[in-house]
Amino acid sequence: MYKIIGANLFFLLFGLLAQGQTTYTVEDLLLLYARNTFNIKNNYAQYQIDSLTQANNQNKYKLQSDFSFSLPFAKSIESIMQPDGSNRLLETNSISPTVQISLRKKMVFLGGDLSFSSSLNGYVDFITGNKQYGSNWFNIQYSQNIFEFNEYKYDVRRIQLQREQDKLTLLYSDLEEITDFVYLIFQYYIDVQALEENNKNIETNQELLKKNRTLLKHGKALASDTLNVYLFLTKLQISNNELESKKMLAENKIRYHAILSGQFEVEVSDVPLMLHLDINKLTERYLKYTLQKDDDLRIFELDSDIVRNRKNRGISVALRLGAGLNSKADDYIYNLFEGRPADKENISLNLTLPMTGWNSQKNKKKIASLNKEIYLREQENNKQEAAFWAQDVIIRYKQALSLIELANKNLEAARELERILIKNIENGKSDYIALYQLYSDNHAVLLEKCNAIRDIYILKYDLIKKTLFDFENESSLINF
Repeated sequence: MYKIIGANLFFLLFGLLAQGQTTYTVEDLLLLYARNTFNIKNNYAQYQIDSLTQANNQNKYKLQSDFSFSLPFAKSIESIMQPDGSNRLLETNSISPTVQISLRKKMVFLGGDLSFSSSLNGYVDFITGNKQYGSNWFNIQYSQNIFEFNEYKYDVRRIQLQREQDKLTLLYSDLEEITDFVYLIFQYYIDVQALEENNKNIETNQELLKKNRTLLKHGKALASDTLNVYLFLTKLQISNNELESKKMLAENKIRYHAILSGQFEVEVSDVPLMLHLDINKLTERYLKYTLQKDDDLRIFELDSDIVRNRKNRGISVALRLGAGLNSKADDYIYNLFEGRPADKENISLNLTLPMTGWNSQKNKKKIASLNKEIYLREQENNKQEAAFWAQDVIIRYKQALSLIELANKNLEAARELERILIKNIENGKSDYIALYQLYSDNHAVLLEKCNAIRDIYILKYDLIKKTLFDFENESSLINF
């Protein structure tokens, strides 16, 4: 899996699933989703593509070598003037074989090019029997631009920073997929809770309808009261069909994404207790891993752009040095077996001085400086934004916990009130409106509780995504 960034370690925090398991916790489903969903697999495939592309870009700074061989054949008819002044057409058939070996290396820290080459060439005329040979035994040359920004060194460092950024981007994308899947899990969970509550109300009202019909036969209840119970029971049954359809849709989506077969249940046992929420750590990690996730690469590019425009003023000074051993056609055989080829050294200094464009270069330098100023001001603003965000996170977390606690108390009190209202109805008192209002209020409270639980789970994984830190288990996905 993701050994390169440790993302798989994050998923392994959830433990291993039992064989044949049909009841899953939220973490169990997230592990299955992470293992099976094509979105996360595609994220990793894209990361591999980017890494291979960067490796290819970096290969140009490694030693490059070539071996080439050519065997061209030429046929020509030429007009040759004879001693008597006449012209004679002569046919020439020839081949000119050439073999060459070359090595090249870009010197990253200096910015120059070091090259080595060796070649052997020949010429054979099949008509006249003329044969010629030539060789450049070896030639070494170094080329260095003296006043110029070192693009080689810049590219190597940029590729390194890009790789680190890509690792974080991959992890961030995976965690974003995980957070989205949590929404789907709780969509299903809330539908199940609402359906269970609705079924319980149906059973209660079915029993109530039976008792009312018995009371009606003995003249102890009104026909209108019995009809009200029947009508409300019909509404509950209609709602039951709607809730069942919603639950099945969410269930099928989970089954598809997590590769599940057969029936299953989702267990939400405990609400994540993020006891280690610390405003300073929240602020620092959110600033580093979300607002300034690309900061190292961006600052490097801005600083390099300033240096590039300061050095690259259009003045180009290049120094080239070369040394080699060469043979000519007429002494090739002699030098090959008995002698030594002729020495050849070369040195050149090239100076290019632009006559126009000085003002444009000055403007480019100013633009680069202004771009960095804008970016640094954005970073200062990000610090304030991170502080506000951390405060909001802690407030939302505490509010959700309070809402769950209050909802539990309200539901407990509502169960007692429901018992009293049903008892009154059984005794011939018309408390139907109060009972129906209680059902409506209970449904709203139950949804608020489930939504608050969902919000805390979403908050947990959203914080992991934005800070790369698990505040429930107090563990970091990467070193801070």
